[in-house]
Amino acid sequence: MDVEKIGRQIELHYHHAFNKKVYLQSKYSWKEDDARLTVFAKISNVLSSANLGYFLMYSYLQKKDWWKQYQQLEVTELSIKSSIEEFEMFFRIGLIHNIMYGVESSFRIYVRTIDPQVCNKGMAEFKSIYEWLLKKLNLQANLPLLDLWRNIRNAMHNNGLFFPTNGKNQTVVYGGISYNFEVGKHNDFVTTELIISLIPSLTKVVEDIVESLPLKDINYIAEIS
Repeated sequence: MDVEKIGRQIELHYHHAFNKKVYLQSKYSWKEDDARLTVFAKISNVLSSANLGYFLMYSYLQKKDWWKQYQQLEVTELSIKSSIEEFEMFFRIGLIHNIMYGVESSFRIYVRTIDPQVCNKGMAEFKSIYEWLLKKLNLQANLPLLDLWRNIRNAMHNNGLFFPTNGKNQTVVYGGISYNFEVGKHNDFVTTELIISLIPSLTKVVEDIVESLPLKDINYIAEIS
């Protein structure tokens, strides 16, 4: 695992999300705390924190001298490798959860803004929220991407095991690739590299949503999350 390369990729995505926020604010003159802008702040903040983790892995955690200085237990190549893998998994899971928390909370705001009564007043399950929103905005082509993110995130609630509420296996076809989620099994395809590769597409979906009618023409959408 090339933690330096991963960190640089995350940094690029962080800058992209931040710059997108700046661009949209300039284009539409939305207020700083408008929910159409804060969603990009949520994404960039998560990526910034993740990037810091990978910087620590690259700059310090791979060095035996650093471990000998701060670790009381015996330091070996195996112990260093194991610690880095656990640390990297911690950041990967945090990246998945926190990006999806940010996006989901913003999507719920958008749904309530467009129609306060639908999707159980914006409190329905996430799948219902984004399906309604994408249909309303004529962006249904993005359903597979969000289905993929949702299933990946939900599996994290069970330590990586897939246990959907309907108890059925699910297959998501995205980008010409079939991702098979099997009940009670780990999803070995969920790697850090996969997650990072999906971030630009997720950011683009968010951009398309906030720039679609009727959302883009609303004067102000308060950030309440």
